[in-house]
Amino acid sequence: MAATAMAGCADRSPAISRVSASSSVPGLIAAKASTILSSFDAADSAATVSGDIEALRSQETNPALQSSIAAARRNAAAKRVQPGYRHTNPTFATPTGDASCFMVAATLQSTGTELGVTDFSQFVATPDGSWRLSHNVHIGQEATAEVHAIGSKPAIQLPGPIPAERLDQVAAEIFNRSTGSTAHVRTLVAESPVLDKQLAVGWQIYQQQMNNFGMKVTRTRSSATWSRCTAQADDAYLRFLTMQMTDTVTPVSGGQAKVTLSPRSPDLAALGRSVPVSGTQISIARVEAFLVSLPASNGPATVLGLMDAPIALSSTTS
Repeated sequence: MAATAMAGCADRSPAISRVSASSSVPGLIAAKASTILSSFDAADSAATVSGDIEALRSQETNPALQSSIAAARRNAAAKRVQPGYRHTNPTFATPTGDASCFMVAATLQSTGTELGVTDFSQFVATPDGSWRLSHNVHIGQEATAEVHAIGSKPAIQLPGPIPAERLDQVAAEIFNRSTGSTAHVRTLVAESPVLDKQLAVGWQIYQQQMNNFGMKVTRTRSSATWSRCTAQADDAYLRFLTMQMTDTVTPVSGGQAKVTLSPRSPDLAALGRSVPVSGTQISIARVEAFLVSLPASNGPATVLGLMDAPIALSSTTS
């Protein structure tokens, strides 16, 4: 499991589609979910410390897995060992009846640290009867009480309580806001430090840095997928949103014919690239996942946490 929200765990739509709707466990209660979480912590923590990608595959599914792989590769490039961890004080939201997913809010305690951070996860059932982490983000202190309120009501499985049209509109606004766009609707998603400061400002800084080196970068969205489970917290629904995106890097107008990315760049390190990549165009596929609080009253949604990770790279040389 990755260490930070920006390089942390999350869910990829291709992996979710490989878990069939019939993969479920009868009568999953919080006690069983607690056992699943404890077993996961022991195995995944060991895999995280060792950087064992094959071991991570046995505990996680995409995009959580792809995010953890990116973190493992960054750590290897920096010759850094990621500490182990365990979850404490968990609060579970499990569905009634047969369960193919559950959600948990907990304190993530890293080895060697006194203070933990709040994180929020979804686990999904697989056809062989095992459970895998599919989504995970870190949560700011201001949202800790909200995410721990999920234990008072059962989780809701697909299709969920929110109309598809509203979900599509919220996803579109989150993407536009994440790239700092001011030309689109800004009424469906509330202002938040995670979305408007951490992600949108970070994107703008990245664009400026690339421009300083004679490169232009644009971002497009190819898909948006909402998680299998929805948790209920007081008067809001909590659900993960996963987006597949592509960053396209090209020379600035009037600049050199090709662009080059150094292996020291975080994206190349996360992809395991140890040599520069050059081309007339470089495309980086990536995933971003958001934990979104959707008020039952149809008020503005709020992004409570996020992760981001590159997953593939291609270049054009002609």
